[in-house]
This record gives sequence, structure tokens and C-alpha cells, in this order.
Amino acid sequence: MCSERGSETGPERPYKAGVTQLWVRETGALVSPPNLGSPARKAVQERLMLRHRPRFRRAGAAAAVAIAVVALSSCGDSTGPDNEQNALRPQGPYANKILDLTKPFFWIAVVVGVGVLVATIYVALRFRVKPGEERMPKQTHGNTVLEVSWTIIPALILAVMAVPTVATVFDLAKRPTGPEVVHVTVTARQWWWQFTYTDNDGLETANELHIPVGRPVSLTLIGPPECSEPNCYSNGVLHSFWIPELNGKRTSFPAAANFSSCSPTTPARTAGSARSIAACHTPTCACA
Repeated sequence: MCSERGSETGPERPYKAGVTQLWVRETGALVSPPNLGSPARKAVQERLMLRHRPRFRRAGAAAAVAIAVVALSSCGDSTGPDNEQNALRPQGPYANKILDLTKPFFWIAVVVGVGVLVATIYVALRFRVKPGEERMPKQTHGNTVLEVSWTIIPALILAVMAVPTVATVFDLAKRPTGPEVVHVTVTARQWWWQFTYTDNDGLETANELHIPVGRPVSLTLIGPPECSEPNCYSNGVLHSFWIPELNGKRTSFPAAANFSSCSPTTPARTAGSARSIAACHTPTCACA
């Protein structure tokens, strides 16, 4: 209860640093005390920072362990190099061109990523607020030089990377010609791939593509035929045909044709991968 001798805002008493106090008026309402001085506020902030610092350290250590586990698990086991789907082990000129384009881009990304990470760690350690330190960082509206730099430099990097990328894309889009070319029509079915050898009286196989070594192969990818009947697309879906060791990924479209090429250089058995909206069997390519 409130004493009648007290004033409306309560007697004058010194506030303890970091302690929030409330006064009770005769009306029963709560009144906040005057604002704590700057030293008291900073003392409270320092105590909060020290209290949460171990939690942040534990979270950082847990994140580092998780990243390390993911990075180490990506190395795979002994089957990694021989899993027949290794884009880093090309078996033809088309896959070689893709790998040659990927290597410099990978190292550019490594340099940029490491630079950003090192700069972030340096700034976090160099300019962190130390316990007992009383300072306010310099308040600036912006830095024109930095803002222009981190806009122009990435744009220049992307412009340089775009030149070989566009050249490689157009190079891979060329269809092989000549009497040595093997023509195969690849049809995306709902649960399997259909391969039709148009040079051999329409010979058909399912999920297995047999092609000769040293000869260019022209692949025509098609989806289900266009029709107007109900459920006419039930026997075909939107698939992406991909044999990583021979060429990049291509998508088969309904009522449209897409093209891909390959030219194996060594006898081998490679596995393909289907990326699609519906489930699909993985194709297998035997080069002999």
C-alpha cells in the first residue's frame, strides 16, 4: 500500500545501476523511474553480452561441426570414383568441354568465398566491443567507393565468365553431321526410357543405350505425342535426360523435340540420371 506522506511520484532515492524500479502512487498506477544514466545502461549491456557470449560460441561451434560433417560426407566412399555417374571423370569430348568450363569458375568461387569469409572474421574480431569498453562506432551514411566497388567488381567477373559460358553453350548445341553419325531417338516414358535406333530399321531398347566408341551420336529427345484425348499424356512425362560422363542434361518436352550429342572415347558402362516431375527409371549407356 502507499503511504499518505509520500509524494505522488514517491520519495527521492538513488537508483542502483542496472536495477529497474517502479513507484506506486496513491492512485495505484505504476510510474517508471527516471532514465538510467549512460554508464548504468552500458553496464547492463555489457552484462547481457557476457551472459550470451558462451551461447553464441556454442552455436558457432555446432555450426562449424555441421559444416565439416557435410563437407566430409560429400567425399563419399570407395564407390565414388566408380559410380558410373561421375561428371569429374568425362568419357567424351562434350563432357570434357563442360568440365574445362567448370574448373576456372570453381576456383573463382573459392577465391571469392574465402576472401569474404576472411574479411568477415577479421572485421568481427578486430572491431568487436570488448568488456568494459565504452565507445560508439562512427556513424556514417555510406561509403561511395565501397558501394561502387562491390557492384562493379562482381559485374566484371560475371561478364568475363559469360564469354566462355555462352561459347560453350553454342558449341554443345551443334548437332553432329556426316555418315559416321549414329542417330537415336530417346522417348521419355512414365517409368522408363525408350531408345529407337533410326539407322537400324527402328530397333528399340528399354533403359539401355548401346553406342559405338569413337563415333558421334545424335540423340533426339521427345516426350509423349500431342493429342486431345483424356489422359493422353499418361504414358509420358517431362523428363530430363542426363549421362554425366558423356554430356550435360537435356529436357524432353511434350509434343516437341530436344537434342543432345555424345561421342564416347573409351569402352565403358555409364549410368544416366533422370530429373523429372514423375518417377523414372535410370537409363544405362554401354559404350563398346
